[in-house]
Amino acid sequence: MLISYLNSVPPLPDYLIESHNEIQHKLTKHFYINDQGHYALDQSSKKLEFCFSEISSQIVSWAEENMPFKISPIDSVYFVMYKDIEPHRDRPNIQTVNGITKRSDIGINYILNTGGTNVLTNLYDDQKNLIQQVCLEENRWLKIPIGTLHSVQNITEPPRIVIRITPTIDNLWEDLV
Repeated sequence: MLISYLNSVPPLPDYLIESHNEIQHKLTKHFYINDQGHYALDQSSKKLEFCFSEISSQIVSWAEENMPFKISPIDSVYFVMYKDIEPHRDRPNIQTVNGITKRSDIGINYILNTGGTNVLTNLYDDQKNLIQQVCLEENRWLKIPIGTLHSVQNITEPPRIVIRITPTIDNLWEDLV
């Protein structure tokens, strides 16, 4: 599955969008890159790469009313990037219901600030061959296969600020309009 826009979902209303400064002051998990090139929560590591924070309950409520699927509020966050992100796979949403563990590799993103004029989001196959390259637009909802190897490049005007809404595990790609 490739990155695509959710054209049936309206833009997030302006009154719900916090300023970049307000979002950056709320950030709770800061990830740095260490000398071995691995991400770490330790501030003594080299350089701040990206941060996470919970989104407001108002955004969660709006999403629950406007998305064509159920969402997982606890896994819905602000994702702030300060530099390019190397190819990686995001942590999936894993839930166990009635003894059955299910996994969802779907992310629904809303770009508040692209981080530059030509920031590219890339999808790769397992051999790191490029399969899609997209310059994503601000203020549009999109779905991204977070379990597929992907990267972000050309962040020249940080921060890149994204709202990530995580569908519950009972949603399949086919269910997302």
